[in-house]
Amino acid sequence: MIIYFFTFIYSILIFIAIHRSANNYIGNKIWPFLSKVIITINLFYSLFSAYDLLKVLIFEDYAIKSEINSFKNKLPLKVNAFSQLTDIGIEDKNIYYTYKLEKMDKTTSNSYNLNKFKAQVQDSLCEEGTTLKLLKKDYILNYTYIDKNERKLIDIITNKSNCGKSIYDLEILKEILKNQS
Repeated sequence: MIIYFFTFIYSILIFIAIHRSANNYIGNKIWPFLSKVIITINLFYSLFSAYDLLKVLIFEDYAIKSEINSFKNKLPLKVNAFSQLTDIGIEDKNIYYTYKLEKMDKTTSNSYNLNKFKAQVQDSLCEEGTTLKLLKKDYILNYTYIDKNERKLIDIITNKSNCGKSIYDLEILKEILKNQS
């Protein structure tokens, strides 16, 4: 961010310097015109880059939505031998995932403990870095699992409270270790 800030200030100063020099140029008029066009394009490029950077840094939600929408174009995505991610979406602070369990149907799901499955999924979400960051920013992760016939098996909704009060313990531990070294 600091490097970009200095680059942006440099672009503005160069724009002013070249524009003033071009006005004082006595030779062929094409050169001052071309120099003004090039520095103007450079300045606009810097402005649009600054706008994009601000959207990512300040409007983090915008960045998350953009990433989800770009990821959506790659679906369906095979996760492992048993499942594939078939849909992903975002609405406000809710992120929706739909997984298809390819070797399971409604009859075989009755023999499988779905409550245990739900607890395992929520535990993994609370331990994984990317999803944990989303949960800390008050996002709600909605996982829907469907069988091979596309019938709903289970909905798993995970928010910050599902991870317990120890959600920030890892950050505290990292800070302690950082201070000790």
